Amino acid sequence: LGQGAFGMVYAAECKRTGQPRAVKAVSKKKLKTPGKVQVLEQEIDIHFRLDHRNTVRMYEVVQTRTDVFLVMGHAGECDLVDYL
Repeated sequence: LGQGAFGMVYAAECKRTGQPRAVKAVSKKKLKTPGKVQVLEQEIDIHFRLDHRNTVRMYEVVQTRTDVFLVMGHAGECDLVDYL
């Protein structure tokens, strides 16, 4: 779906519900400084606290030895740049 400062975002599907998801894959290699770790932790915290129809929901965070995966709702085929 795209690329950000910390990693790639992939389209996925929830195995249990079949609902579309966006999975942001963040390599731990890119989190070399405490500041970068803090930015990711804040992003996760904010996403989990958001509860509004116009925001993307965070479903879960999965960590492996090498990566962090943020599983979020999929916003569809829209692109924020198209609205700006």
